[in-house]
Amino acid sequence: ATVFGGLTFGGGPIANYMSHAVASMVHRLRRKGRHGFLFANGGFAEDNHSIVLASQPIAAARFPQDFDYQAEADAAREPIPELDRDHLGEARIETYTVFYDRSGEPSAGVVVARTPAGARALAHVDAGDPAMLAFLTDGRTEPVGSSGRIVWREPLGRVWAR
Repeated sequence: ATVFGGLTFGGGPIANYMSHAVASMVHRLRRKGRHGFLFANGGFAEDNHSIVLASQPIAAARFPQDFDYQAEADAAREPIPELDRDHLGEARIETYTVFYDRSGEPSAGVVVARTPAGARALAHVDAGDPAMLAFLTDGRTEPVGSSGRIVWREPLGRVWAR
């Protein structure tokens, strides 16, 4: 079944969006439905939730189920590396962000890099370096994992260079 509700235009404050969709689905299932699936955004793009409703018990379903995977995620996570605020020299890109101006053109950026010692270091991406901005944005090469170096350049300070 498909029903309306679950977002701002469904008529409710942020903590109440889903209740409108649940109520609509229950009415629909009581009239002529068998199963209904509701999926909703919890107010942020990464905060989603869902529920399956049925007019009769689902024979193959096992309830309740524990969907908490935090312990597994914690076990897989590596220790947080130290931040080396003074690093100059070789490093490899761990991640990066490019800033865009109002015309949609890349204007500057930031690189988060790993030093040979395993520490994290930060570096500016100079707005005056169109080749570096192109390297980070044109899609021809994956920048993450690529090698470079952090150099000192006035007035920015630490700048990413290849």
